[in-house]
Amino acid sequence: MTNQTRRFLTFNIHWGVGGDNVYNLERIAKVIREQTPDYVALQEVHFYTSEFGENQAAALAQRTSMHYFFHPVIQGTPRDQGGTGSYGNAILTRQPIAQTKAVSLPVSTGYSLSQEPRGVCAVRTADDPFWFATTHLGCDVTGYEQCASMQPLEDFLSSLPTSTVVIGGDFNSPSALTTPRRMVRTHGWKDLWYEWGLQNGCGYFEGCTMPAWWPYQRVDYLYMKGPRLALKDASVVRLPAPYASDHNPVLSTLTIEPSQRGTSV
Repeated sequence: MTNQTRRFLTFNIHWGVGGDNVYNLERIAKVIREQTPDYVALQEVHFYTSEFGENQAAALAQRTSMHYFFHPVIQGTPRDQGGTGSYGNAILTRQPIAQTKAVSLPVSTGYSLSQEPRGVCAVRTADDPFWFATTHLGCDVTGYEQCASMQPLEDFLSSLPTSTVVIGGDFNSPSALTTPRRMVRTHGWKDLWYEWGLQNGCGYFEGCTMPAWWPYQRVDYLYMKGPRLALKDASVVRLPAPYASDHNPVLSTLTIEPSQRGTSV
């Protein structure tokens, strides 16, 4: 790829079930194709589970002409832990995937109903000087679960053999709460939608992603750390009715600094 820009999308696909309670992966794929991303972070992905008997990451990769990596974090599903198949996060890339890394995050107590295991995974393609990662943190209303994942998440991201990383995911935390603040203030990540919104006078609700039909919570994020990429733009993709998922995706375009292109990681 000779283009000096890369487009990043993060999308919680809600199992492929839309706002009309209909399972339809083609609607998810259509959203992805329309945004022409180079990298996609996917959450709530099923792999031959009893509820959805297909490899959703592979199906979406085929429908979007992309490559994929799937990281299972639950055997079975959140509603049938220990059951058939697996459930987790996935990454799609325009380029072939050269390296992958993944780890489970510690299970923590909190006030969420699901108490799901969580994880983070990352990929590197052959030509780009950065890693791309995705995660899906707990949904504890107090934020305790999410905070308990922060240091292990940062440790994993810091262990990647590069100085530049982009991560997209469902952090299950509005931006005013502890988890997003720690990403920025403690660990030095750039919140891409916030950085773009700050420059362009965007209001809070323009960055909200959930629920897709009436978004008032900002829980889906793209973050960047490192010297090799520069922010070009960022936006929330507003899904049309009947809504392919209960989350709106977040999209950002980054420019690869010319002097860094081709640098190995």
